[in-house]
Amino acid sequence: MKFKILEMKSSKYFFESRTRQITEEEAIKLLKTTHSEAINSAPIYRGERMFEDDYIFITPNPNNLRTSRNTVNYYTLIMNNAEIWKRFPKRQIICTTEKSTAISYGHGKAYRVFPKNGAKIGIVHKPDIWDAGKLMKFSRANMLVQNLMAKICGGDDSYYSETKYIDTYEDLKKICSEIDKKSPTELKKFSTLYEEYAKEINGSLLNFLENELYGPKGFVNYFEVKRIKNFNITNEVTEVWTDAPSLLIKSGAVEAILNNIGKPNEI
Repeated sequence: MKFKILEMKSSKYFFESRTRQITEEEAIKLLKTTHSEAINSAPIYRGERMFEDDYIFITPNPNNLRTSRNTVNYYTLIMNNAEIWKRFPKRQIICTTEKSTAISYGHGKAYRVFPKNGAKIGIVHKPDIWDAGKLMKFSRANMLVQNLMAKICGGDDSYYSETKYIDTYEDLKKICSEIDKKSPTELKKFSTLYEEYAKEINGSLLNFLENELYGPKGFVNYFEVKRIKNFNITNEVTEVWTDAPSLLIKSGAVEAILNNIGKPNEI
């Protein structure tokens, strides 16, 4: 029997923000003015396989939900909306402090990222967000939630199921509420992992997601937030993100530009 509670529309966003190609002259002007703080911060990079341009300007749209290329998005909804995450930027432009990591993700193309002055930078002290906190311990519990989300949205539980993208935080709350109403017998029909890990949830599913799996007990302690002018992490590979308008300059072009414009306090 197919289990379907909510008819969820499929979310297919081309990109998490509005982008445009700019000229070298425009890029230099931004570096000299509104994006100068990032010059003296520890560099951050983004691998980007979608573009061939040397200079790109990204303006995140807060009304668009960023969807992952590789996995479900309900953790993004939680991090963008739950009270415990309010001081962090929304997860819009995902970056790394390691150039080689960006090159790998970008299939050979890496960009240096210069967020706007005053930008908040979210930091996870791991190379990838999925290495943090209890996500490793709860990896199978996460699979359980993933399976239930997919089935209740009317899709399958394949890893890349498009139906697992949930459009709004309110939709996520509704889905969690519907799951909570089901008996263990019913839920075991939709995931063979339910009996093994249901005790970890022990209450409402949303509470488990916000306060355990993606919350202070299991997740948040691995994170911090800094302003771009104070971003100085240099001794570890970390995943970082921002929701600020950002200038991207392809690796190879950026060094020459920085050498030519001088230090920000000399401009």
